[in-house]
Amino acid sequence: MSAAAIIDQKEHVTCFVCEEQVEKNATDTETVYDSPWSDSRDVSLCEECHLNDDNSEFSYWECNVCNRKICQRNLGNGYQSWFKHSPDDELICCACYQEDRLKNGQAEDDFLPDHTGCHHIQGDFYDDGDLEKAGFAKHSDWRHKKVSQRLAADYCNAAYQMIQNDHKVITQYRNLSIFGDEGYVTMWTKKPEQINKRPRDDDDDESQGSPLKRAADQGDNE
Repeated sequence: MSAAAIIDQKEHVTCFVCEEQVEKNATDTETVYDSPWSDSRDVSLCEECHLNDDNSEFSYWECNVCNRKICQRNLGNGYQSWFKHSPDDELICCACYQEDRLKNGQAEDDFLPDHTGCHHIQGDFYDDGDLEKAGFAKHSDWRHKKVSQRLAADYCNAAYQMIQNDHKVITQYRNLSIFGDEGYVTMWTKKPEQINKRPRDDDDDESQGSPLKRAADQGDNE
């Protein structure tokens, strides 16, 4: 390779969005994450481009909690979303969503019927170890249940009643379809005495921080 080619190569980079070759001194650098649990990487953007310019399903959105720019969907399977909407309609990545639910459980509104009277099972692809560490256990009547409209109503009514009885409830998805109408779910609950139990001192350090440690394919775990 000639000296001129080497110099030219050093001075140009590929824009992450438009994939055009641009001068390096005319680009911005952004730190992005391919999933809420992946390591970060730096990408270059030309002056005309921004991370979500293309409005594609694989654009990078900013989480309103951790402020990281994360790919909207799972690059591994193409359909699983890495974001949830808060009650205030803010975008929250699944890592921050799960961190909050592991601490507080799901809100009772998650299990109420919509305006048409239909129930929809709200939840996420949790790791068994995270649920157990947070003090949750599988409900004996709601383990690995196949999703159906009839089941959704019965499941949501049972979960709502558990919350009314001061339990915390989390729904764990198992290989759920993109429309939420096929797959399996498991209900995890935390009893009132477990909620009020003070954690051991040696658990304090491990309980801090966001669970940003698993691979992007965690949703495939059984």
